[in-house]
Amino acid sequence: MAYGGNPLQSMAQVKQQIMLTGGVLTSLTMSEPTFRRFDKYNSATAFDADETLEEVADTNIYRHAVFCYGWWDNPRDASDGYWLCKNR
Repeated sequence: MAYGGNPLQSMAQVKQQIMLTGGVLTSLTMSEPTFRRFDKYNSATAFDADETLEEVADTNIYRHAVFCYGWWDNPRDASDGYWLCKNR
């Protein structure tokens, strides 16, 4: 969410907000079974929860927030890069 509670709609907007304010807060929500899979996940690739919030609304859910303050883009490969985040 950007200043004023308006959601950011693109990665470019997230990066702009980081440059303007020094960071953004983001969160994730997942079901207990998905969290258990995530907790054991050990790979260099992105984790895919493959569920929507509506699908997990009636189960035990886990919520977590992280503060993202930077990123690195690979200029040779647009699909490569990462976010710099604090996990508290």
